Amino acid sequence: LQGAPGSATRYTDPNPLDFGRMVHRIHRGKTLPTLYLSSSIAPAPPLPSATALPLPFLTGRNAAAPGTRYSIVGFRATDFLVGRVVSRTDNFQPAKVLAEGIGYPRDLRDCDACHRGAPQEGEVVSAISRRTCQGCHPDVWYGSTPITDLVHFSHPGGPQADDTRCAGCHVPAPPARPTVIVPHAAAHLPPLLSPHYNQLVVVVTGVRDFLPGQKPTVTFRISDRVGVITSLAAPVPATEVATGLNPLPSPVPRALARVSIVVAGPSLDYLTGNAPLSQSVPLATTLADPITGDFSHTFTTALPDAAAGTWGLGMEVRRASAVGLYDTASDTFRWPYTGESVTEYADNPVYYVDTAFGSWPGGAPAPRRNPIERQNCRSCHLEISLHGNLRHNPEYCVLCHTPDATDWSRRSKGPDGNVNLGTVYSDTKFGTYDNIEERSIHFKVMVHRIHTGEGQGTARIEVGAPHVISGVFLDDIRFPNRLADCTLCHEGSTWLLDGQPANAAPTTANETASIRHSASATHGASDGTLLPITATCVSCHGTVFAYDHAARYTVDGVEACAQCHTKGALGVPAAHGLATPTATP
Repeated sequence: LQGAPGSATRYTDPNPLDFGRMVHRIHRGKTLPTLYLSSSIAPAPPLPSATALPLPFLTGRNAAAPGTRYSIVGFRATDFLVGRVVSRTDNFQPAKVLAEGIGYPRDLRDCDACHRGAPQEGEVVSAISRRTCQGCHPDVWYGSTPITDLVHFSHPGGPQADDTRCAGCHVPAPPARPTVIVPHAAAHLPPLLSPHYNQLVVVVTGVRDFLPGQKPTVTFRISDRVGVITSLAAPVPATEVATGLNPLPSPVPRALARVSIVVAGPSLDYLTGNAPLSQSVPLATTLADPITGDFSHTFTTALPDAAAGTWGLGMEVRRASAVGLYDTASDTFRWPYTGESVTEYADNPVYYVDTAFGSWPGGAPAPRRNPIERQNCRSCHLEISLHGNLRHNPEYCVLCHTPDATDWSRRSKGPDGNVNLGTVYSDTKFGTYDNIEERSIHFKVMVHRIHTGEGQGTARIEVGAPHVISGVFLDDIRFPNRLADCTLCHEGSTWLLDGQPANAAPTTANETASIRHSASATHGASDGTLLPITATCVSCHGTVFAYDHAARYTVDGVEACAQCHTKGALGVPAAHGLATPTATP
C-alpha cells in the first residue's frame, strides 16, 4: 500500500505476494480498508469495556483517504492497479473524492462463492491467524505500539503478539467454547444468508377500480417467519423472540419503515410520459382487515384518462435497524458484528392488470417481456439490492427505468433552471461531469453501459464519456467475464435481434452538450432519440463509429440491422463468439 503519510511503505511493510493475502486484497479492490480512514486510531479498551469500541471498516461508513492506492508490481515492472482514491473534477465540477478500481459484485462476506467445495474448505474458518485475517482486513492493528497512520484501527480484542488466542475467540469447537466472542463463520455470512435474517414477504391479494381516470385500490398481505403482520407500525410481537426452533432471532424490530406501490404502463414499454404512479402507504394509519389480515390502500392520484392496455403493478417493503457492534451490559458482540444497519426486505412482486377489465385477478392482461434471467444476475451479485435495499427484481426495475426516463432532475442547475453546461454565472464556470444535459436511465441502456464500464476495444463508452448517472461515476467497472457473452445475463434467445419487439419504444434522452429542455424535464420533438435496436447496440458499443454506422443504416425511422446482423459472419451470435457462422449475410 502506498499513499498517506505514515502509512505502510515498501520499506516498512513489503507488499506480500503470498497468494492468500494477495488474492483476497485483489477481490476487495476499491473497498480495501486501507484505502479509507479508520474509525479510530486510539488503542482498543480491554474487554469487557464500558466505553465504545472502534468500529471496523464498512463501505459507506469510512471516508476514503485521498491519494492512497493499492497495486501490485509484477512481471517486467508492470503495475497492476487494484484500487486507488482519486479526486474527480471533470468539466469544472467541484472535486469529488472517490475510490476506483476492482469492484467485487457481491457481498464480500460470502466466502462460499470461492471456497465452497475445496478439499480443505473447513480451513476457511478453522485455520485462523493474523496473517490469514489480514488478507481481507489489512487495517487491523495487532501490535501493542501506538498506531502512527490514519488507516489502521486497533484489534477490538486487544494486542495479539501471536496466533495462540485466535481460535479461542473466533472458532467454536465441540463442546462449544464459552469464550467465543465473534464466531468467524457467522461473521462471514452476508446478512441475507444468516439464520438471524427474518425475510419479509408481500403478496397482492386483489386490485379494483384500475380504470382510466379512477383511483385504484390495492389489497395486500405482509408476513415474516413469525407470522402475518397485522399492523405496519406496531406489529405484535414487536420483535422476534428466540425459540427452540429458532434460537437466533433477528435484532431488527418487526415494524415496517416503508411500504410502497408503483404502477406504470403500458406493458409493451412503460413510459414516464404516461405518469407512472408511486404511492407510499401510510404506516401509522393503515390497518389490516381483522378477518383476512389484508391491508388496503386506495391511490390518492387517479390513473391517466388515456391509460390503456395492460399496466404493471409492483410493491416494495422494508424495515431496518442499526445493530450496535458491542453490548457493554452483557459483554457480547452483536450480529452481524460490524455495527451496521441491517435491512430486511421483501422481494418486489409484479402483477399485470388489464385496464379494460379494471381489476385483478381477471381480464386478459398481457405481461411484459422479460429478457433477463434473474438467476444469472444472482450468479455474480448473490442478490441485487439497490436504492436503500428496496429494489431487487429487474422485472420491477423497468417500471421506473423506462425508455424516456433520464437523470435530468438530479443534475446541477444554474439560476435559470437549466442544466449547467459550461455557462458562466457570476464569473464562475459550471458544467456536468460528463458535459451532457441528461443521461438515459432506460434499463437496458443503463445496465449495458454499467457492465461495459471501463471496457476498451469495440465495446467501450466513448460518446458522452465519462459515464456518469446522477453524479455517480461508472467508468471504472471491470466486467469479470467475457463481455460479449450475452447469455451470461439474458433469458434464452432474448438477446438476439428478433428478441426486440418491432414496436418497442425508442430511448429518449438529450445526451449532448446543448440545452433543449428549457428548465424542464419534459421531452420535446427536438430531443434526441435512439431507435430500439440502435439503443441496445450502442449502449455497449458506444463509439463514434457505431453511432454513425447505425445512423447510416436507418432510413425514414426504419432500422435495417436485421439484413446483416441476424446470421452469417456479421450475425450477432457469430460476432459475439456464441455461434459458428452457417450462412452468408
